[in-house]
Amino acid sequence: MLKKEVADLIGISVVTYYKIEQGQQNLTLAIIGMIAKGLGVPTAALLLGRVPKR
Repeated sequence: MLKKEVADLIGISVVTYYKIEQGQQNLTLAIIGMIAKGLGVPTAALLLGRVPKR
């Protein structure tokens, strides 16, 4: 996916996305949650690297 597509998907600016990707801005839990929502996965899946068992 293009940076713009990912940024649009998760609801942040392309500049913010680029800064996160380059390590110039902290990746907050709020942004991780936005990424998870945009991808349609639980936030825990991004934090743990897998979908947690229920």
